[in-house]
Amino acid sequence: MQQAPTMDCSASQSTIPPSGVTVLTSSASDTNNRVLTLSWTASAGTIEGTGRDVSWVAPQKEGAYLIYASASNEGGTSTCAVTVNVVRLVAATAAPPDNRVAMTQLPPLPDWTLDYLVPEQLVIKSSEETLGAIYDRLRTALSRAQISNDETAVYGVGSDGFAIVTHVEHIDDHGVPADPRWSIQPAQRIPTTLAELWSDLIHATPGRYRVIILVVTSRSLNSLKAPRTQATAQGMSTLLRQGEDTLPSELRQVQGTADRRCVAVVYEFQRTNDSEPKALESSDIGGPTHLAAAGLWPKGDLP
Repeated sequence: MQQAPTMDCSASQSTIPPSGVTVLTSSASDTNNRVLTLSWTASAGTIEGTGRDVSWVAPQKEGAYLIYASASNEGGTSTCAVTVNVVRLVAATAAPPDNRVAMTQLPPLPDWTLDYLVPEQLVIKSSEETLGAIYDRLRTALSRAQISNDETAVYGVGSDGFAIVTHVEHIDDHGVPADPRWSIQPAQRIPTTLAELWSDLIHATPGRYRVIILVVTSRSLNSLKAPRTQATAQGMSTLLRQGEDTLPSELRQVQGTADRRCVAVVYEFQRTNDSEPKALESSDIGGPTHLAAAGLWPKGDLP
């Protein structure tokens, strides 16, 4: 007998300000592992994205809003609902002085392999948006790429920006995640930190690796560089270990500036046989291909 799927849904934040953004996640299962069709609807506001994880942009009017998720198969349709409260919490503020930002700052970065300006419409919808709204939108992209909060490190970039350092990833020569994507061969233990995972990967499996840093800032990229410094495995290990788990509340409420943008900084490393991993100065894989292959955004959205 065919049965409808079972499902549940949740919101990353149950209370947000007007025009704020929360990440919605649905969990649907089918006893026979059949293909499920997922859809989202809301009583107000705007849903961005499709599939298991989407973003909901709140309307201007305060109130409690219901967002519904539906999953269908040959046995029927199941739905779940999540309530998000829209409340004027704390007015967005101008950026405080750099020395008053209670967040670990992004250290000067070694020379990277390439950088790519992410199309504005994918990350920053308007110059008035808060850093929190932009951060949540990037979290949706990372979730789509199956990179969780535990697999990233977050840094401040001055008082009006931030950077997300992603999980180190084993890739093929086309930028597509290798199999296994994260785990090591042979598996001797479970790494407990990003730094341990990086160390295990580069010493266990020859091949090609990447680290992506998503930087939201109005500053010039050159100002983020450590002059004439080559990236090393140890440096990446430190960068992954010393960041924070999320964006603090005082930065979430900071409004942006008209020249703020999101740039993807990509590091590539190559390890052959028993050699130490070597940072690549350039790549035959472009920025759009890297981001699409990682699963962050569709290739068609990345010119």
